[in-house]
Amino acid sequence: MAAFGYFRRPGDIHWETPFGTSDKAEDRLYQVSSPEGRNSYTLMDASYLVEPAPGLWLMMIDANVFEPRDGTFEEEGGEAAFVDSTGAGWNALLRLKPFIIEWIADVSARARRLGKTLLAFSHYPVLDPFDGATGAEGVLFGETNIARRTPREAVAEVLIDGGMTVHFSGHLHVEGVTRRERGGRQLTNIAVPSLVAFPPAFKVVESSASDFLVETIELSSTAVDPRILHGYRREMAQLEENLNPAFDPSDYGALLKAHKRALVQHRYFPKEWPKEVVDEISGLTVERICERLGGPGTIADVVAACALEDAGQLARLDMLELIADWYCLRQAAVLALDKIPAPRLWLYRALAGRFGRPAESGWDGSTEGFLSIFFGAFDAFLDRAEAGGLRIRIENASAKEEAA
Repeated sequence: MAAFGYFRRPGDIHWETPFGTSDKAEDRLYQVSSPEGRNSYTLMDASYLVEPAPGLWLMMIDANVFEPRDGTFEEEGGEAAFVDSTGAGWNALLRLKPFIIEWIADVSARARRLGKTLLAFSHYPVLDPFDGATGAEGVLFGETNIARRTPREAVAEVLIDGGMTVHFSGHLHVEGVTRRERGGRQLTNIAVPSLVAFPPAFKVVESSASDFLVETIELSSTAVDPRILHGYRREMAQLEENLNPAFDPSDYGALLKAHKRALVQHRYFPKEWPKEVVDEISGLTVERICERLGGPGTIADVVAACALEDAGQLARLDMLELIADWYCLRQAAVLALDKIPAPRLWLYRALAGRFGRPAESGWDGSTEGFLSIFFGAFDAFLDRAEAGGLRIRIENASAKEEAA
């Protein structure tokens, strides 16, 4: 990994770690112990600060936290001896890597003093990338991956106090910009989507002395590599399964949107959704669900609120398609708006208005109550999507400091 910045390169103007200027692995070690102190390990932290071009500081933070468990294990230091790092992130970093927080504060202060443009990066988000729009998930599905991986407000407070202003994250394959303010300072987390999941996109950052522009570049219209489709078709043949329509897509975005639909069936339903709810709504149309929630003929009132001509088509929409769109909106925000037909978006607003309830009201355990909270989340997802944009400008903290 030396060529990718983890170790000093000849062309770097400046390079350091939280431990100093040495890039030797043995000089970048820290101690971490299990809660009761029974097991302790020496691990390497891979964080570094690099100045690849004059005036630009990139702070690359190793937010992977491997917390030892108490007890004895068949393999000392093996995977079973540690808490799963994918659900730890910054919540655990505050406890187990406090030296990172001290380093962030020191680097941020130096960047402002020296007039450097400082951008921070880590795998995990420092702010909720959904900006609170996923409150329904905790109520309906319990401790999901999303719930476990959402940073607490304490993370934002510590980092804002430490001077961090802009952070880029990955991990959740989500599009989103989240901001928090504290004591006159602002922290912005820019969630970067994945190249191999819906929505496929990446970010380009253009900096100047006063601010920098972050632009989202979509890949949905890219052609699908035929070798990928060939591999899927071979797998389906070996499994003697019918070929999924997802493997005959019009473009890369269509393939990944179909993949999101498959995740609903094969991951979210069996792992997160209550089985009784899945059993009761599987195979039903939006019309049947509306009848269940509001009585016969309710779909006519819902569709009338949309003022649409293709009311019959919306009434026949399969609930699986609606649920897949729910997850697409949650994941892609503004990038989903042109991937879901406009009539459906209007329908989802109407369903939220007619049947939706806030997650805070709690789920009573019934399928009807579940659907009400589920539909209510559409409002938050659509609000977040419509407030988003493909280009955002952020003030350069160093320029602000100089002006002051």
